[in-house]
Amino acid sequence: MKRSRILAFFCLSRPAALVLWFFAAPLAIGEEKGISLNDIVPSPVTGESSQGRSIELSPTDPNKKPVSLLDQDPSRPSLMDNLSVLRIPEKESKGKRTLIPVNERQGNAVIYDDILNVSAGKSSGIVISLSRQKVYLLLGGEVAIVSPIASGRKEGWTPKGSFSVLEKDLNHKSNRYGDLVDGEGRVVRKNVTNGASGGTFRGAPMKYFLRLTWEGVGMHAGNLPGYPASHGCIRLPREVAERLFKIVPTGTPVLVTD
Repeated sequence: MKRSRILAFFCLSRPAALVLWFFAAPLAIGEEKGISLNDIVPSPVTGESSQGRSIELSPTDPNKKPVSLLDQDPSRPSLMDNLSVLRIPEKESKGKRTLIPVNERQGNAVIYDDILNVSAGKSSGIVISLSRQKVYLLLGGEVAIVSPIASGRKEGWTPKGSFSVLEKDLNHKSNRYGDLVDGEGRVVRKNVTNGASGGTFRGAPMKYFLRLTWEGVGMHAGNLPGYPASHGCIRLPREVAERLFKIVPTGTPVLVTD
C-alpha cells in the first residue's frame, strides 16, 4: 500500500517537476559557468556621446523609436536645429522673381521677391555647393536666393563643413592678397601677397564681407569668371552680396559641401 502511494505521488508531481527543472536549469548552468542572472536578462545598452558621456538606450522597449547618439546629446541642440534649416527643397520656390545676369557660363542669379518680402522672423541658413558653384539662401525652409559663385581655384582652398557667420564687415579689405602701389597710389604690381617688395601693399577690397573662419575665409562681392578662381573665399555677384549682407545676421548657419 505504501509503495502504491509513493508511485501515485510521483506520477502526479511529474508535470510540476518538469516545470521546476525548466526554470532552474539556466540558473544552474549559469552558476556552474560563473554567469549571473543579469547576464541572462537583457540589460540596457550604453553608448558614448560625442562629448564622451555615457548615454543609456533601451533596445528592449518596442514602443521607443530608435534615435542616434547625436540626437540624445543635450550639448548639441543647435546643430540638430540647423539641419532642417540647411536642407534645400526639391521643388523650386514659387512667386515673383528677379533675374540678375552674372556671366554667360553660369547664367543668372535668382531673387525670389515674394519670399524675401515676408522674411521677418523666419530662420535663415546658407548652403554653398562647390560642385555646382552655387549659393542658396534659405528662409523658413524656402529658397529665397540662388546664385552662381566663384570659390577657391584649387581643391581644398575653400574648406568644407559647417560654419556660421562670425562677422559682418561692409568695407573689408584682405590683409593677405592685393596690389602694390607707389607713393601716389598708382598700382605697380597686381595680385601679390602681403610682404612683396616694390611698393606699398594695398589689400584687395572685399565688399559686403561675411566671415566664415578667423583664417580669412568668407563670402563677399567679387569677380565671377564662370569657374573657381579665388584664393579660398566665396565670391558673389555684387547685388547678391549686398542683399545677403542686409538680410543675414551674425550666427547664421552656413554649410559648405560638394
